[in-house]
Amino acid sequence: MSQILSDEAVKEYEPRLIDHLNIFLEQLEPGKSTVSWSEPRDLSVLCMRLTLDVMCDFGFGQNLGSQLNQDLSFIPRVFQSYSWRMGIYEQYPQLAYLGVERLASWFQYGKKLEKSFRSWSENFASTVLDRRDGKRKGQFSIIRDSKFSAAGTLLNDLELWAEGSFMMLAGSDTTAIAMSGILFYLAHYPEVYKALANEIRLTFGNVSEIRSGPKLISCSYLSACITETLRICPPVPGIPWREIESGGIVVDGEHLPSGYDVGT
Repeated sequence: MSQILSDEAVKEYEPRLIDHLNIFLEQLEPGKSTVSWSEPRDLSVLCMRLTLDVMCDFGFGQNLGSQLNQDLSFIPRVFQSYSWRMGIYEQYPQLAYLGVERLASWFQYGKKLEKSFRSWSENFASTVLDRRDGKRKGQFSIIRDSKFSAAGTLLNDLELWAEGSFMMLAGSDTTAIAMSGILFYLAHYPEVYKALANEIRLTFGNVSEIRSGPKLISCSYLSACITETLRICPPVPGIPWREIESGGIVVDGEHLPSGYDVGT
C-alpha cells in the first residue's frame, strides 16, 4: 500500500483528480434562476459518485464515469449497502455465515438491480485481473503483479478479487462519507465556514493554484476541520473501539471504569 499511495503516485495522478473534481463542481452549480432557490442536491450521492470515479481511475485504471452517466447510479447504491453490511458483520460475525445479505439485497434492490451490479462487477473484475494485454491497470497492478507468498507466487484470482473489493470500498465509501460530513458541518456552522474560506482565499490567489504542496499543507484551519469531522463522524462501517485509561471517564453522565471498551 505504501507504493500505491506514495507521494509520487498521488502527484502523478493529480491532473486526472482535478478533472474529476471539476465534474463534481459542475454538478453543484445552481440553475440560471436568480429569483428562487436552486434545486436541492443530495451531496452524499454526489460525493460517492466522485470518489467512486476517482477510485476506479486511480486504483484500477478504468474510466467509470458515474458522475455523468445516470445509468450507473445502481453502483454506489449497492456499494453503500455492502459497507453497511460489513459494519454489522464486524460486530456480529456469525451473521455472515447465515447468508442473510442475499435475502436482504433482493428485498432492498430487487432482482433486476442485483443482476445489473453482478454483471458490471464481473466485467470490471475480468478487465482488471487480465494480465494478457500487458496493460497497467492503475495502482492495482502493483498488487496484481507482485509476489506476496513465501513461495514467491502471484496472488490467485480469488485473493485478488478480495483485495480489489476491499480497496474499492475503502477508497471510495469512506472518503465520500468524510466529504459529506465536512460539507454538512460547514453548512451548519457559518462562522467556521467563513474562517475556512478566509484562510483558503488568503493562501491561494485563484482556484488553479490549489494543488498538493507546501501551500496546501500550510492551511492549518482546513486540516483542523478535516480532523474534527473525522472525530465526530468516523467514516468507517463499524465502531472504532477505544479502551478507557486509568481513572475512568464520564460519558453522557455515566462513569465508566478503566479497562472497558467504548465506541460511537
